[in-house]
Amino acid sequence: MTNLYIAFLQENIKPEQVAKAISQVLNCSERTARNKLNGISDFTISEAVKINYYFFNNRYELGDLFRRENSHEKRGGYHACKDL
Repeated sequence: MTNLYIAFLQENIKPEQVAKAISQVLNCSERTARNKLNGISDFTISEAVKINYYFFNNRYELGDLFRRENSHEKRGGYHACKDL
């Protein structure tokens, strides 16, 4: 489970509700939100900032909140970009 899902659980938002909640805030489809949550596509910086602000009142560092635990490459504790 990713840090993002854990943060949502702490806000009493169940994993099956996360995509819908994110899609409403980002004004995108639930499928797009699920693809981003599952790592098929990435959140943009502005989307990450919006999620952190709207749901978590900017409590988290973006690198920690959006880190993927199954990432094949990490640098300094943060998820490394795929293109680097």
